[in-house]
Amino acid sequence: MKKIAFMFPGQGSQYVGMGQELYNKYERVREIFDQANKVLGYDLTRIMFAGPLETLTQTQYTQPAIFTLSVAACVLLQREGVTPQAVAGHSLGEYSALSASGILSFEEGLKIVQIRGRLLQESAAKHPGSMAAIIGLDNEKVEAICANIKSGVVEAVNYNCPGQLVIAGQAAAVQEALKKAQKAGAMKVIQLAVSGPFHSSLMKEASVQLEKELADFELHDPLVPLVANYSAKFVQNITEARISMIKQVYSPVLWEKSMGQLINNGSELFVEVGPGKVLGGLLKQIKRKLPYANIEDDKTLTDFLAQLSNS
Repeated sequence: MKKIAFMFPGQGSQYVGMGQELYNKYERVREIFDQANKVLGYDLTRIMFAGPLETLTQTQYTQPAIFTLSVAACVLLQREGVTPQAVAGHSLGEYSALSASGILSFEEGLKIVQIRGRLLQESAAKHPGSMAAIIGLDNEKVEAICANIKSGVVEAVNYNCPGQLVIAGQAAAVQEALKKAQKAGAMKVIQLAVSGPFHSSLMKEASVQLEKELADFELHDPLVPLVANYSAKFVQNITEARISMIKQVYSPVLWEKSMGQLINNGSELFVEVGPGKVLGGLLKQIKRKLPYANIEDDKTLTDFLAQLSNS
């Protein structure tokens, strides 16, 4: 069997109805979703299945929803004997990867995701801002544009793939950077529908609070190698896992380098576990023709298992 890497999506991949098919068919998925409702203290399942989208898109609901579906899909794969040789998750998706690696249990991970979401929202309220994607400029040009903005804080925060870099910061500074990027020849600029300048230095306060909260949670050494967002390096132990969770809050997501790390480590088949195909699209831009699959419902699961069986 090819060396498999699991990739876990972050915020933005949610949609109404996500997970419902797996919930209806698999008892283990129902157990996981019911556990999530109990831990969170509200009916997350209803919001995921019925919406409305405006509610599901709120960070406090989006993040537990994506985490819960991603972990449930991962559990189904593992029950079928599909185990990854390495894992990585984009932004919020890193928590799904932490669970898949054995560093966090599902319940502990869900509680931390809930706390992290609250801290990010509180920090965003104190330090309001926005995020935007710049398409078609070299990273160095975008970094230089951000460094020369005088109207406020704006930083490169998501190094997604060649020619796609997300910036975050104070709203006026982000808008000024976008105008300069367009003048510099950017193919496209896209304002992201998020509620704060996430992964920027403006989130430092949230990371300090998260560090305090993490002291109450039990972590374990990884059973499966995990590549951290902030460093694009493998997490070796509990200490490094804790550092990663803290630094990730205010550090850029080095996704392109993280995928390079997995490729260099021998990963041959990349499986996006959770809602959507966003990471598959980025992977295509990083290295074309890599074998890829996504698992988000019963059809994608059964098709993938059949493909593995035939190969």
